[in-house]
Amino acid sequence: MKIEYSMKVHNYLILLGLALSSLGCLAQSEPYDFNGDGKKETFALVAPQINEETSDCNGSCECHIRFSDNKIPDLVVENCIGGEPDILGDLDGNGTVEIGLHPWWWTSCWGGYYVFTLKNGKWVNFVDPFSIYHCDENLDREKPLIRKIPDKKGVYTIIYYEFDMESEEIQQKTKVVKQNI
Repeated sequence: MKIEYSMKVHNYLILLGLALSSLGCLAQSEPYDFNGDGKKETFALVAPQINEETSDCNGSCECHIRFSDNKIPDLVVENCIGGEPDILGDLDGNGTVEIGLHPWWWTSCWGGYYVFTLKNGKWVNFVDPFSIYHCDENLDREKPLIRKIPDKKGVYTIIYYEFDMESEEIQQKTKVVKQNI
C-alpha cells in the first residue's frame, strides 16, 4: 500500500500539541479498570510545559499519565510532548485495561507506538514498541493498531510501518507478535 504523505496533518498535530501542552492536560479518559481491583479509574495525560520563547520543554520532555486512584503509579513517557492515549481494552484477559500511546515529538511523521500494562504495580511494555507513520491519510484511526488473535493466548497482530528502500515508499504492514509478559 502506498502511503500518502501529508505534511499538513503532521504540522497540524504538532501545532495542536504545542498549543494544548501549555494547558498541561491533553487527554482525559472515561472510567476503566486499570489495576484489576474491580473499580473504575480515569486518567489524564499531562504534557510538559513548553517555553514559548525557545520552543523547548521547561524541564524534561516527558508526559505523565496520572490516574484518579493515587495507588496507581504515574505512567511516565520520555521524549514526549503530548499524545492521545488509546484505550485498548483488556487484551490478555487479566482484568486490567491496556493503554496505547504514540508520543508526540517535535519532528517527523515517524514514531513509536507503545502498549503499556500495569504488572505488579509497575507500568511495562505489553509488546515491544513498533514503528508507525502517523501522517498516513489512509490510516483508520478508529481501528486499533494491536488486536488479539482469537484462541491464541499471548499472541497479537500489530499494524506497523516500514520504509521500503527498493520502491522508496512507506508501507503499512501487519505482523504477529507475542506478549512480553
